[in-house]
Amino acid sequence: MFICRLTGWCLVLIAVLTASAEAVVALGTGDHVGIAASDVFTIITGVTPDVHDTFAGKIMLWPAWVVIGAVGLFLLAAFRNKKSRSSFVK
Repeated sequence: MFICRLTGWCLVLIAVLTASAEAVVALGTGDHVGIAASDVFTIITGVTPDVHDTFAGKIMLWPAWVVIGAVGLFLLAAFRNKKSRSSFVK
């Protein structure tokens, strides 16, 4: 459980970093080319994903901060502490 929360926080941090990098590129002069999730996947694994007309391929073309941030937030929500859960559900 701790490992999943730690992974979630790391993914949220990576999402913030990629969003800030994309903002710096957007504010600079020249063409704005966003950082796609497939680019980050290629950097981390060294394998270029096959992006065809599949659902996963279309998600890999989204901005990296959206995909990585969503996965990180999902991990944080799914594996949160039992103490911090809402008192409405008992």
